[in-house]
Amino acid sequence: MKSEKEEITQKNNSIIQSAQQDFPIIVQASKIRSFRTRLLSKNAVKGLPLPELLLTLSSIAFGGIIGALQAGITHFSDSWWIFYVLLPVIAVGSGVAFWFLRIEDENRKKFDVQAVLNELPNPDETPNSLAGISNLVGTWRLKSTTAHSQKTAEGILTVSANIGRLSISGHMTGESSRLIADITSLSCDYDPDKRQLIATYRVFATDDNGLIHVSECAISGILVGMDSDNRDKLTIKGHWFSLFGEPDAGRMELSKIAAT
Repeated sequence: MKSEKEEITQKNNSIIQSAQQDFPIIVQASKIRSFRTRLLSKNAVKGLPLPELLLTLSSIAFGGIIGALQAGITHFSDSWWIFYVLLPVIAVGSGVAFWFLRIEDENRKKFDVQAVLNELPNPDETPNSLAGISNLVGTWRLKSTTAHSQKTAEGILTVSANIGRLSISGHMTGESSRLIADITSLSCDYDPDKRQLIATYRVFATDDNGLIHVSECAISGILVGMDSDNRDKLTIKGHWFSLFGEPDAGRMELSKIAAT
């Protein structure tokens, strides 16, 4: 029998897997507008469709021919040419036209469906799927250097994932080991193909007088160490820069110290 701890772990894993299958995906408004236009054009009422009218005409013509045969109408009748000359031409011609129009309509529908599928993001391949971000989840040690002043700072950041979206939070200390800033991410995206992490975050910094200053910055870095056997020893190397206020920038390095 499973222990209580194993049952709880299994239940939590089941909840996590269920949540991972449903997460937000950003789609541009222009694409959604294009999808709606295509769907509305297929849903528009255009009266009686031409292929069905041709099929009806072909069926009536064939019915007339069969009826003439059953009635015993021969070429000696005054109206024989209607049943044995005109109706066969109408029956075959409208039947062939129906067939080609039906194929063209089906091909057009397949083309429109495939065009929409090509533009829609695939949730199984989206960069924010868990398969791409699971290696980032955990605790990271931050080392930062300001380009202009060459001042250094260190910190501990926690990277977490919630329904397929990454978030970063933590704190930084200055050269005197005094807490100087708290960090909370505003957006965080990871591209597993390029192994690139791009994030914007808000910094709540405390100056020497104890006053809090709020600023917004961004980081861009490349994940290193994915090819090694120990995935917990990963490093992200890149740069940081301020988004507003006084221009500032520098180098940063994130080293993974624990997984969660």
